[in-house]
Amino acid sequence: MLGQPTAYVGQRAGELSDCIAYCTKLETRKPGTEPVILGKPRCLKQVKGERSDLNRAREIIQEHRTWTAVINDRTLCDVLARHPRWAHDVFENRAAKPVDEATSLAAFAGWQHDILRRIGCCGGGETKAEKKVLWFYTEDSIKMLHLHHLASFCQSNRGAYTFNACSEAEGIAHRYQSQPLVICLAAGHSPSFGILAALVSGVLPTGKFEGRQQLRDADAHVCVFADHAPPPKLAGVTEVVDVDEEATDHEA
Repeated sequence: MLGQPTAYVGQRAGELSDCIAYCTKLETRKPGTEPVILGKPRCLKQVKGERSDLNRAREIIQEHRTWTAVINDRTLCDVLARHPRWAHDVFENRAAKPVDEATSLAAFAGWQHDILRRIGCCGGGETKAEKKVLWFYTEDSIKMLHLHHLASFCQSNRGAYTFNACSEAEGIAHRYQSQPLVICLAAGHSPSFGILAALVSGVLPTGKFEGRQQLRDADAHVCVFADHAPPPKLAGVTEVVDVDEEATDHEA
């Protein structure tokens, strides 16, 4: 067997590292009888029943910034061929890397800090989630850009769920995972009444994708960062904050 008259093959019962230690017996070997290991062991600290190949693949996938980079990574060819849906889910649900907290907060203007406090994103003294949508709007393109920076900070450092107002309602509901802070970016578009009402209530049907209904078990801050005031049909579910007036008050 295996070209050796005394070779033995058996199924290991312990960890891979235990198996290697048992077969090599490095502590008691005589000089000149060093073991030969063909190939590279997959994992020296493998837990029984654990898929070390998928654990390593998860780490590699989450280190990439784009799905294209994942596909072009030759070390992931086997995993992508065998588990394409799993690999894509791992990539899409990777945690956002937080930005430097102190640097970001120091760069924000006073009116931006007011918004953070209003939506419960400042440590201590956080406000209770409201049953209405907080609609922050500005006609100043620079301030609108600053609102986008604020949304990015909330997503990376506060776990906020952000979406674009022109996205399909079914897709918005499908991707939502009951985050306590929801931010809609509405530059040039207004979100639908239906999706805002669903996000405030916490009851979101996702029939297009999964045929189920999602129910959030706690209130959430739902807000819109827009370059225009809300249309009349949304007046009943929104509380409007004019960012330009807020900024003027801080400058005065």
